[in-house]
Amino acid sequence: MARKKVLPTTEEYSTFIQHLELVNVLLKDMSVSKTAKLIPEAILGFEIHTAKPKLDPFPGGFCACVTYTIKLSQQIEATAKPEYFAQMKITLEGIYNNDLEISAEIFEVFAGMNLPVNLWPYLREMVHSLSLRMGFPGLILPVHKV
Repeated sequence: MARKKVLPTTEEYSTFIQHLELVNVLLKDMSVSKTAKLIPEAILGFEIHTAKPKLDPFPGGFCACVTYTIKLSQQIEATAKPEYFAQMKITLEGIYNNDLEISAEIFEVFAGMNLPVNLWPYLREMVHSLSLRMGFPGLILPVHKV
């Protein structure tokens, strides 16, 4: 028999957030590959895949890691199939202090609401910088909306 998910109450989650402090955001891992040349007149696009966040608790806090895969594409015409010309795989780690223990249920909510808001600005800057260093126009990811 499947176990029913029990999410924290609004009060429980609010108490958890009140005790939370973001200490640092670190680059844990990164790989970048350029697989084709950029066609100057091409229409540029991208896809982002976000892996399931991972929790690593420690006394007095926790680390939360997320791996993002960004694929850059180009099209000669709007109706043509996109061709991928570069890929970035970036793992960011948020380090948090919290004197309350984090449960799997609270982490599930946190990973969907607060974690992306904390990590996304760092990802945006990194993707922009890396795309420029690869010789492409600076890619600016959209603002993350929850």
